[in-house]
Amino acid sequence: MSDFTLQEYRKIIKHHKHRVCDFYDSLKKDQWTILRHDVEFVPNRAFELAKIEKFYGVSASYVFQVRSNAYNTFSARNKHLIKNLRILGAKIGLHVYVGDVWDWRSLEKEIQSQRRIFEDGLEMHCDRFSFHRPPSWVLENRADFIGGMLNMYGPSFFEYDPEPTDIKYIADSRHQWNYGDPYTNHSKIQLSMHVDEWSDKETNHWDNIKEEHMEEFINTLSTECTHYQ
Repeated sequence: MSDFTLQEYRKIIKHHKHRVCDFYDSLKKDQWTILRHDVEFVPNRAFELAKIEKFYGVSASYVFQVRSNAYNTFSARNKHLIKNLRILGAKIGLHVYVGDVWDWRSLEKEIQSQRRIFEDGLEMHCDRFSFHRPPSWVLENRADFIGGMLNMYGPSFFEYDPEPTDIKYIADSRHQWNYGDPYTNHSKIQLSMHVDEWSDKETNHWDNIKEEHMEEFINTLSTECTHYQ
């Protein structure tokens, strides 16, 4: 089972590389692996994963939040990161926060609101999204496309069943593989691997994330306060 190092990530990508395709392309195939990265805490880690994917000739979808308390998608640093991800061949999408909506009409309105913020802030078209921690009622009423965007939890990409038979969903949430082995050979696989989980730092995972945030905050403080000296 994975130790969440970049070396292990290379092994996983190498295992699947012959069948990796984009969400849109999977609609025309009988066998595939789709790579999806939800960015939850530390966007800068995405670049290392994208370089590995570029080396093996595959690409993944990286989805960013516009309502995150952990990072600002539209900071100069993160906009530069997203630009470089696209240069490496990555697809960029929206990670939709749905924690404060309770019905389908409100959900569709919220998706469109977050899409407008995303497109205006990044100055780019958004053609795909994934939900952030979707409640069961969202997963029970799904479509492949909502509001003109591809839904990564659509029925063609995600099987909402405790024992899926057609599409296997593999995720590394909370630094664990709770939904199966990433080296599985199922005919259709969506591999959801959060960029925050992967690094070559040997100390505690969550401490590393906190240290990276603190380092960025201190650098920002230093830069912003320089002119007062």
